[in-house]
Amino acid sequence: MLAAVDRYLSARSHFELGIYSLVLLGAVGTVDFATAADLSFSIFYAIPVGLSAWYLGRRFGLLFSVLSALVLYWVDAAGGHQAFGTTSSFWNAGVFLGFFLIITALLDTLHRALEALASQAQRDGLTGLLNDRTFRERCAPAFALAARHRRTVALGYIDLDGFKGINDQSGHALGDQVLREVAGAITKLLRGTDFAGRLGGDEFGVLLVETTPDGPQIFFGRLHDALNALAAKHSWPLGISIGVGVFHPPPVTPDDAIRFADQLMYQVKHSGKNRVLVQEVAVVAAAS
Repeated sequence: MLAAVDRYLSARSHFELGIYSLVLLGAVGTVDFATAADLSFSIFYAIPVGLSAWYLGRRFGLLFSVLSALVLYWVDAAGGHQAFGTTSSFWNAGVFLGFFLIITALLDTLHRALEALASQAQRDGLTGLLNDRTFRERCAPAFALAARHRRTVALGYIDLDGFKGINDQSGHALGDQVLREVAGAITKLLRGTDFAGRLGGDEFGVLLVETTPDGPQIFFGRLHDALNALAAKHSWPLGISIGVGVFHPPPVTPDDAIRFADQLMYQVKHSGKNRVLVQEVAVVAAAS
């Protein structure tokens, strides 16, 4: 139940969440005012504070902390709990403001920590790219969206020719540097809608979302040139073999797409290495 509520709220816009928090604050204030001095509802003001702090961030949490303290003060003073403007009303509102601020700080810190852990679980620790599992998971909705809107996506499988020799002859420290800089070069060329992942030791995947017919050849040609230029700059004995599958609707599964691009990459490696091979999705039926 709580997981379903969290998924629902996480999908809402900031405007919607702000409205929800205001409605909750109004509801709590109304009930608190209606009960006069019979019952205390002060603790329930923490609900809109917590909602805003968790889903909207620290600044909104601070805003609703102040608003909640003001409403609580007004109810406490004007609703018959205390004489309006007395020291007790100010004191109660101030105490609860401090309580709300603590809640905001704790929830915001916890939320940031959980997001950081979730991000770390999705990222390759060395390169910062998506890890293999997350890359495949991200491909699934991208293919589904492409099928729905009849658009083209392209998946590239990249392998570093000669990387094992660098590791064996120059050590893993240099090998790690190579992987990091290659990942950085890939990331620089991506559009906001595209994403990349590290699929293995020296193997990378790139998905181009909603690309044009000549887009894959242009993008991966530029990427091939950029990676070769990077290798030449550092005098790394590397080549770049890239297989690219271009997928029109109906799409294959992410695993089939990656497998197809991987097969294209191996065709490159077996025919001289260090080039780009792009093929259409029509070949997948025969390959899978």
